[in-house]
Amino acid sequence: MALTSAQLATLKADIAANTNTIPAGQPWTNSFAGQAINTIPNAGDGNATIAAWYNQTASPAYVVWRTEAPIMAIRAGVTLANYTPVDAVPTGPSTDLTYLNRAIQQLGPPR
Repeated sequence: MALTSAQLATLKADIAANTNTIPAGQPWTNSFAGQAINTIPNAGDGNATIAAWYNQTASPAYVVWRTEAPIMAIRAGVTLANYTPVDAVPTGPSTDLTYLNRAIQQLGPPR
């Protein structure tokens, strides 16, 4: 997957500000062990080393609750009654936006 221009700019800025060091003992460290990320040259082995550092498993590990949001799960988590007004709806025509919004809601969802 190719990165967007915004993602590339964000990654470039992060690399330039990254003072973490390359750990020793990894097969991808080459000759950069102990060197700060932002001091590694932007070429060949340097790029491969930086990419390998960013692709490491996170430590400490973190939990992603869900990677998708099915519409049924969202609907099950919403109490629609909390979004229903409890005061009286105006009885006559009005230019009041509250009345107009409620009138539209009473028509039901679009078909």
